[in-house]
Amino acid sequence: MQSITNAVLNLLFVSIPEEAFIAIIALTFLKKLDNLFDIYMWKNNLKWLMIATLPTSILICVLRFMLLVPQIIVIKSAMALMIASMIYIVIKNSDKITILLIFKTAIFTLAGFVITGILEYAYCPIISSLLHKPLEFFNNVFLYNFLLGLPARILYTCIIAFIIMKKNGKVKVNLFDTIVKSKFFIGSFAVIIMSVVSIITYIAKLIESESILFSFQFIDQFIIIVIITSVPVILITWLLMVINYFLSKEKMKMQVYENIINNDNVGNVDDITSQEDYYV
Repeated sequence: MQSITNAVLNLLFVSIPEEAFIAIIALTFLKKLDNLFDIYMWKNNLKWLMIATLPTSILICVLRFMLLVPQIIVIKSAMALMIASMIYIVIKNSDKITILLIFKTAIFTLAGFVITGILEYAYCPIISSLLHKPLEFFNNVFLYNFLLGLPARILYTCIIAFIIMKKNGKVKVNLFDTIVKSKFFIGSFAVIIMSVVSIITYIAKLIESESILFSFQFIDQFIIIVIITSVPVILITWLLMVINYFLSKEKMKMQVYENIINNDNVGNVDDITSQEDYYV
């Protein structure tokens, strides 16, 4: 009974968000299915995402918690099923099917797994070290597994929100090019990231050296560390959204101004033409 409960809870709160993020990353890289991010077509979008997400998530939970299959087999099986599902989605949503498109779909899906793995496990050793527990300890209990992945889930949500905002914006702004070309933005990002890393490093050393957290219950220690890890992620993503918003506003103003100038020029040309016709 415990294994079934663990499987269901992990399916709803761990596997589905993770696999949905992989699917969204792959579709974003493909650039052919932008309509799947249209906020006015959310029911249709959700249907396609579930085609890729739900079968893979169910497979992972069954293999991992009920059949107790080794982790490497679970990962390989999930990759194979997700790639097959993504190819199906691409075929159904593309006018022209080529071997290259199918190959790109497979590669971008694998890239989604790699990105997710990096986001998931980049901070896990830090949490494991601070709590003096191996990663296997967290994977066997749903609550610990959920909390361990919470910073990554928050990051997924922020990234997805950012992608949706970019896809549905009235004015398209190349945020990466703007940041790279602007010394102000580069400097700001460098200062913010260095500050965040320094603060986290200081807190981690303080916790480890002074044993501040060990006066609390284990679950309280866990929650505090997860919150500390999650805050910088939210701040950096929020900063990206704010920058993109203001850049969009500025670009929209520039376009309105250019349209006014163009309309004035067209009006002047029409006036000159009408005057010439009058004198003729």
